[in-house]
Amino acid sequence: MIAHCKIEDGVVELNGTRVEYTSHSGVNWKKNIYKHLRFDYPKFFKMDDLSKVSLLCMELLKTSSSLKGYDESELSMIFANKTASTFTDNKFVSSLENRVPSPSLFVYTLPNVCVGELTIKNAFHGSSSFYISNALSDLPLQELIQIEFNKGSKLVLIGWVEKSEDEDSGLFFLFDSPFTKEDLALINSFKK
Repeated sequence: MIAHCKIEDGVVELNGTRVEYTSHSGVNWKKNIYKHLRFDYPKFFKMDDLSKVSLLCMELLKTSSSLKGYDESELSMIFANKTASTFTDNKFVSSLENRVPSPSLFVYTLPNVCVGELTIKNAFHGSSSFYISNALSDLPLQELIQIEFNKGSKLVLIGWVEKSEDEDSGLFFLFDSPFTKEDLALINSFKK
């Protein structure tokens, strides 16, 4: 593994080190992190929470220089969470009940849209998948990563993004080589 980051309820860590950022009163933590990272992507403000956290995690990984030297077609993405897009789905259902269906919410009623948003923003051309699982460690990560390397990927991004009433988080791991026991221990330490 060459890099990892975690964002959970406004706490940001990159490769095990906490990233401090300025909080502005009345501004939610995702917008504060966006301002801290100083990238210009106005579409961010229209995205659902899964996409926002995914974009922030990817931008954090970019600051660590771990993506430098790789082509956009060399990155594969494997994402997962336990609630799919239920949080946004419920918001969309509420808009239907108010007889004003929201197209901007409907767009995000699939969990893999966050992977699509990363693909569009970064012009990634590698493969991607999205799994629904109780925990990241429940997935056969070693096999999934090896499949991507066998297909010719040079980098594999493992992402866990979750938005529910109780949780708002992202956890990304970037691999440039096959999975090791140490990688598994690190992933399991996050309990996702």
